Amino acid sequence: MGKRVASRCGQLVQFLELIKRFFCEAKEDSPAVVQKYEIDQLINYLNNVNDDGQVLIKCDRISFRVSASNMDAIPKIKGNKADVYLSMRYDWKNDYRIRERLTDEEKRKGTEIYDCNIEIKAVEEEGGHRKFSWHLDCEENTNGKFVHPHFHFHAGGRKISGLNTGRLLMLSSPRIAYPPMDLPLAINFVIRNFVHRDNMSEQYAILDNKEYKNAVKLSETNILKPYFKEVYEKIGSNENHYFPILL
Repeated sequence: MGKRVASRCGQLVQFLELIKRFFCEAKEDSPAVVQKYEIDQLINYLNNVNDDGQVLIKCDRISFRVSASNMDAIPKIKGNKADVYLSMRYDWKNDYRIRERLTDEEKRKGTEIYDCNIEIKAVEEEGGHRKFSWHLDCEENTNGKFVHPHFHFHAGGRKISGLNTGRLLMLSSPRIAYPPMDLPLAINFVIRNFVHRDNMSEQYAILDNKEYKNAVKLSETNILKPYFKEVYEKIGSNENHYFPILL
């Protein structure tokens, strides 16, 4: 395994161990916020990566038990408890690129995997089960009926297909342009959007942890900076599949 890949794998293992420490240890008055099985599986995989320079990061439904008391949920949620599930799949290369920055040759070889799903499930006060989902997609075919950003968040999607939507109107547009995320950025997204400082203070404290900050900053450097540089360079180029408000 190349030194750069080994270093990235080691850094991600350290990050996941930190998540376990803050979220997987049960407290006296409450169960663990995150079940560690899926995290332990990924850690085991990262510790045994082959030496071919290619790493497939895959996690299926890392579950966060969160408080919904500050979410202004409609309808009201029973016990103010909800479960947030994060699922991801993306392909690392030696230079820590994901699909946005792969060459055409790499894409032809199949190294173009990217998928990120966030689901939330809860039981309403009257007993019915409720859910919603968001999908961060990477789309090569950007020539659809409406503007189709290369990376975009899509609310709803396949995860809620077939559900009774009541009086809601569900549409496939707009697809909201959003930068790609690796696992540290995606977990940070979940924490900042679903973990509140008032009722989950012990878990929220991870945001002040130096190791956590360094891991997220590393992902910002490797993922976000190149993405926003690309968007900036596309201004005036008529390539609105990078950002939909461009001409």
